[in-house]
Amino acid sequence: MSWIDLLGYAASATVLATFCMTTMLHLRLLAIGSNVLFVCFGALAHIYPVLLLHLVLLPVNLARLMQIRRRVSAYRALSRMRPELPLWRRAAGSLR
Repeated sequence: MSWIDLLGYAASATVLATFCMTTMLHLRLLAIGSNVLFVCFGALAHIYPVLLLHLVLLPVNLARLMQIRRRVSAYRALSRMRPELPLWRRAAGSLR
């Protein structure tokens, strides 16, 4: 077994690990790592469909990660405006 094969197995293991993640932030971070490993594996092993797929998925995962970070920042800003009552504990239909 060559080191390129080991790289492919490591990339596959990271994909498997993404299914065990409980938060989207950790899932995206691990998916980005998986994409990088698969891009390296696809390029070194000359498996161009794998390379192309993960070259397309990498910017998708990066964009989704940025989206998560923007939403977390917005939520924190809202929480600072009204710290006495977290957003998720407000009564349904409440405007305050």
